Amino acid sequence: MPMEETPRYRVVIEFGRSIKRVEALDKSTSVKRRRRRIEATVNSNSIHEIVVIRYECALHHGASCAGTI
Repeated sequence: MPMEETPRYRVVIEFGRSIKRVEALDKSTSVKRRRRRIEATVNSNSIHEIVVIRYECALHHGASCAGTI
């Protein structure tokens, strides 16, 4: 009996601000950052994942703001 492949879910997020740092909480998730674009592939049996993004904050020049998706 062949094993089923783990489902993969892909997401692309584009920002209007510079991204300083990005990380996924599930270590099996692949995350790539390219300028103002994030590409993530969730390798999981669940579509639930948390991605933490630190970006340049418009309110405080040079400061970091954070958001989760």
